Amino acid sequence: MANRETYLQELKDKLGNYADDLSALKQDIRYKTSGDFAKAFETAQAALKDASKAYESLKSAAEEDWDDLVKSTAKAFNNVSKTFKDMSQWGLERLYEAPRQLQHQLEDCIKENPLTSVLAALGIGIILGKIMK
Repeated sequence: MANRETYLQELKDKLGNYADDLSALKQDIRYKTSGDFAKAFETAQAALKDASKAYESLKSAAEEDWDDLVKSTAKAFNNVSKTFKDMSQWGLERLYEAPRQLQHQLEDCIKENPLTSVLAALGIGIILGKIMK
């Protein structure tokens, strides 16, 4: 019985951690800027809800149903974990992609406005030169 209680406590702690992580993401305004991330966020919410239901079923399970419910609960928790990993991977990809996009935008701007770009660089150089004197 102690083993069962320990397992349930571990699952409860995991649920709490996932819920906290999801809540923190919701507070982050940047998640609203991308439809892809908003969709992933909704998927994570649904996965967490499924895991919560599985946990509640397991918590109130009779001894003879315990083994089957442990398997289905493990699946639900693995799904939440996978969803969070996917979201993290998506975020990392966007993080690595942002500087490249900025570089391409800057290159395009310079190609479209070469004279303005040269004058801006000259002006910045003069200002920095005066500051460093």
